[in-house]
Amino acid sequence: MMRSEKLKISLVANTSWSIYNFRLEVAQHLRDLGHAIYVIAPRDKHSEKLIAENFTFIEAPIKPYSINPIDDIIYFFFLMKIYRQYQFDHVFHYTIKSNVYGSIAAKIRGLSSTAVITGLGRLLNMENGWKKHLVHSLYRLACKNTDHLWFLNKEDVQYFEKKKLLSSSNYFVLPSEGVNLKLYKQNADTNSDISFLFAGRLLKEKGIYIFLEAAEKVKQYYPEIGFDIVGFIDTKDDDSVEQSQLIDFQSRGIVQFHGDTEDIKPYISLCSCVVLPSSYGEGVSRILLEAAAMSTPIIASSNRGCAEVVVDGYNGFLCEQKNVDSLVDQMLAFITLDSEARYIMGENGRKRVEKNYSVIRVIDIYVRHLTLEKPVQVKNQNTTFSPQGCQFEK
Repeated sequence: MMRSEKLKISLVANTSWSIYNFRLEVAQHLRDLGHAIYVIAPRDKHSEKLIAENFTFIEAPIKPYSINPIDDIIYFFFLMKIYRQYQFDHVFHYTIKSNVYGSIAAKIRGLSSTAVITGLGRLLNMENGWKKHLVHSLYRLACKNTDHLWFLNKEDVQYFEKKKLLSSSNYFVLPSEGVNLKLYKQNADTNSDISFLFAGRLLKEKGIYIFLEAAEKVKQYYPEIGFDIVGFIDTKDDDSVEQSQLIDFQSRGIVQFHGDTEDIKPYISLCSCVVLPSSYGEGVSRILLEAAAMSTPIIASSNRGCAEVVVDGYNGFLCEQKNVDSLVDQMLAFITLDSEARYIMGENGRKRVEKNYSVIRVIDIYVRHLTLEKPVQVKNQNTTFSPQGCQFEK
């Protein structure tokens, strides 16, 4: 890869939304260094925002949830055409279909590429069968054809090793996709009323039903405690919560549903604790990082991508996966904390994000990766990131 010349860099994903929400600061920084940034993704309401950032947007015909091989073949040959036309200096692929078909297309065209495994999603809870075998086969292809392989947590690395999906030991664990600490500022709210917030996709695997049932139980002890939900219902997704159920819980005064939002910060500012009882294959949970960055305590399941962010008793509490009573116990433990203890817990979260998950560190890794053409090693105080994993300090 070129060392100092201005590069043509492409970010390839299954939504424009994900590039804008998770990788915008990285793309902006690379643009400001003089590199040409291309985004290859389906068109959605965030595509115009990416164009406004002076990125070149190329609409992609990817269907993320389709299992029709014709759709995948169309996407693959589309990437083959685009990669031949633009001859990018480096391509970053995100999510499985881009990882697989993008990595193969880049290798055929002689382009340098990095596949970023942003989490295993529903693979973890998928029943053994042909679908799971197919996903494993696709990931094995991605690992074999990419030049560089990045993960977001060490549990995913262990999964790939156990399932023999890795083709080499040349991988790297990225410390999340980073949080902008200037954007997610410390919360100065001193509201003495306690409330819990669930924010994100309203999926069963994300723990929305666990949250609803736990809220109902906690209300029996503390009827004044607030429970808020922010997120969207995907009616095309069978794993989504039923709108009628949300209406039922809201009509009984158990939760308050606020719908979707483009800005979660005001909701985090008003709550006492953010809750994510997920069993989903998280990379590193963004909502937990955002909450911790804003000095808000968090309760999460002992799930990959969640347990990385929460140190039990330090900046929040961990509950068992798929266990309503365990979540209730941790909510009650939080409620019984005095205001000073909750404040310290929130401050600990901010410190943890500052030390381990700042987007500045992630940007530095991308820049080094693009200019050095070798596995990144970044040292920061007592924390070392190496090609074969990363370790975090409190």
